[in-house]
Amino acid sequence: MAQKKLLLIKLGSLGDILQVSPVIPAIKAKTDYEIYVLTFTQHKELFQFNPKIKRVFGINYSFMGFIKAFFILLRGKFHVAINTHRSSRLDLLCYLAGISRRLGFSSPEKSTRFLTSSVPFDLAISRHKRYLALVSLLINDNVDTTQYLPEFIPNESIDPIIQLETSYIVIAPFGGANSFSQMPTRKWGKYQQLISDLLIKYPSYIIYVVGSAEEEINLNVLAQFDDRVRGYTKSIHHLAYLLQKAALFIGNDSFPLFMAVSQQCPSIGIFGPTDAQLIVSDYKNLKYIQAEVSCSPCYNPLDGNASIAYNCPFNTRCMEKISVTNILELASKIIR
Repeated sequence: MAQKKLLLIKLGSLGDILQVSPVIPAIKAKTDYEIYVLTFTQHKELFQFNPKIKRVFGINYSFMGFIKAFFILLRGKFHVAINTHRSSRLDLLCYLAGISRRLGFSSPEKSTRFLTSSVPFDLAISRHKRYLALVSLLINDNVDTTQYLPEFIPNESIDPIIQLETSYIVIAPFGGANSFSQMPTRKWGKYQQLISDLLIKYPSYIIYVVGSAEEEINLNVLAQFDDRVRGYTKSIHHLAYLLQKAALFIGNDSFPLFMAVSQQCPSIGIFGPTDAQLIVSDYKNLKYIQAEVSCSPCYNPLDGNASIAYNCPFNTRCMEKISVTNILELASKIIR
């Protein structure tokens, strides 16, 4: 008898995909489903080398991409679909494709008429626990959320290009930018001072700055230092290998932070208006610092509409309240 097929729907973004990733080992440990994934084409490589996944489908963010998604669902003959988005449109696609069991989130703003069962999208519960609650719904039993953490399996066939004789720290001086906004409330402007102080505090370490070579802040940071500070702009697979051996990662609430968590790298997360306790408190080997502002927290709105979460109406400079001293104190608890 053929294995039953389960489709996990997670379109984007990069950091959110890594936060959903614990669902995959949890499903594999608790069921015998073949796991398929539907995501945006540009994000397929986050799933492609995971041996727990049978196949990854990619679509574009467009009307034609929506049509392509429908035919993928229709032809796939999936027994179960898990929609990790609060999107009634994706629920409707699963319904029209004839998928008999359709699981997803419910909320006051969203109809669940196209789902067969749902769990509340409760903002008082961490993202980690919310996503794994979908697995509990699937198996009709509780899942031990401490057993499943973010995972990313890099391509084993590439050369990691990491041949170091000394210890190193990885820093990502960016954070938060996505297709809706540059999210200035998630950016922290004191990385140059932090790097200077780290070089003094840890004289035997070098520092890798990761991110896009086109980022102005990257170029500015690197221009201020000698060869103990190096740029690293390889693929996400190279980033994973770099983080596996790092003594410490420091970065904003963004994709590189969750990549560090997925590689079990000791990490420090710098958070502005979003509630760090509800995002990363479930993750091992991670410490965080939270900007204290009266309007926090703010969250992504329903169906990704560009509103308060992407365009702060208060012009709050959340991150400026976090000092370099705060970060160095956390670093000293990790690097001894």
